[in-house]
Amino acid sequence: MKKYPALIEVCAQVLLTRAGDIGSRTNSGKVLTQLAEELRDGLWKKIAETEGIVIEEAIPMLLHCPLCNQRHLDIGEFATKLHHTHACQHCGHVWRPAVVPTIGVQFLPGFKNA
Repeated sequence: MKKYPALIEVCAQVLLTRAGDIGSRTNSGKVLTQLAEELRDGLWKKIAETEGIVIEEAIPMLLHCPLCNQRHLDIGEFATKLHHTHACQHCGHVWRPAVVPTIGVQFLPGFKNA
């Protein structure tokens, strides 16, 4: 299971970056952003079904708002509360990066600067 979160995140981030390059405020960028989010959700769902996985803790992710591309960090109560819907602190856009609980972190586990 440990290899899946990184792989799914990389795939989705490539698509989300392309959406940002196109322009998230254009129709094409919005469509690509939606497709990237649906792909990520679909991958998580299929893996969970195939592997019989029940996620009981949030998966740490590097999250960026799909609308304005600002970094999203979960702090305070949301740093420990299970949730999969996030709201951008910059523009207010609400999105779901995955169908499983996620948490926006500054550094991925094992990569924190010392």
